[in-house]
Amino acid sequence: MDCIIVSSRDVALLHRKGIVMNGLSTEEEASKFFNKLCDETLYKMESFYLFDLITDVKKYHRFKWNWYRAKLMGQYFSSPWTFISFVAALFLLTLTVIQTFYTIYPYV
Repeated sequence: MDCIIVSSRDVALLHRKGIVMNGLSTEEEASKFFNKLCDETLYKMESFYLFDLITDVKKYHRFKWNWYRAKLMGQYFSSPWTFISFVAALFLLTLTVIQTFYTIYPYV
């Protein structure tokens, strides 16, 4: 849980989604609890059954392009209709450029 919960906002999100039940007084206190939960524990991270998944997620998140694409999709293309509208606008813009080219081409 230490990898998942870093701040009080993480606790609030997990509580809102029904993943974590917060019985402590504040979300800040809950995040401190989870961050200090395994401080004294010694274990091999490589033998953890989700080690490969965590490694893949960290590799994926390391590339800025993936982060920008996720932000773009979440902020501007949250609905399928916005994506369809974007593709239609791009298609119409392409047709306009082609029409302009063929209008000017006979005079050149």
